[in-house]
Amino acid sequence: VFHCDHCGLEIDRDLNASINLEQAVS
Repeated sequence: VFHCDHCGLEIDRDLNASINLEQAVS
């Protein structure tokens, strides 16, 4: 599980990877 200290969010690694890719494109 990925934990974001910035926003306190905890999400699955695979989901986080897709989010990171999405942010990198935008």
